[in-house]
Amino acid sequence: VEEAMRRRASVLEGKAQELAAQAEARYAQKLSELEKVSETRLAALSENLAVEEAAVKKRLGAAEMEAEAKVQALEQLSVERERAASKATADHLTMIAELE
Repeated sequence: VEEAMRRRASVLEGKAQELAAQAEARYAQKLSELEKVSETRLAALSENLAVEEAAVKKRLGAAEMEAEAKVQALEQLSVERERAASKATADHLTMIAELE
């Protein structure tokens, strides 16, 4: 009976080791799969980030160009306003001189 129990224990120990080895192999495979998925996701996120960054830079460039155009338009208006004020002053002085 004791011998039978020892053999049975030995068989069970062998099965337990085999199951542990299988579980470890499955764990390693799942870990590898998760790492691949993580790398794929990271690559996709990096690509999306690069696309977003390019889009932001493009919008920023367009906004800078628009701002520069507005500054130039304001400078032109200022120059025209000064000319108009000078002409109005000259016309006013001419009118005063004609009245005298």
